[in-house]
Amino acid sequence: MFIPFKSYHQILQDLKEEIVPQDHVSQADAWAVERCAELRAQGIDARLWRPKPGEALCVVYKVSQAQEVAA
Repeated sequence: MFIPFKSYHQILQDLKEEIVPQDHVSQADAWAVERCAELRAQGIDARLWRPKPGEALCVVYKVSQAQEVAA
């Protein structure tokens, strides 16, 4: 019985695809863009940031500023 050999890199790549499917990243990006627009409409200085290539976008803003706007 022959068991195919996978390199360490290939195993990690397979695990990455199982954990975070590519379409999930694009959905997360769409959510981040929408949320950033909502925060800016409320007067909060929000921006988008991508930690690493291939990862989802993050919305970055000052919590203290958001609390002032909410109060």
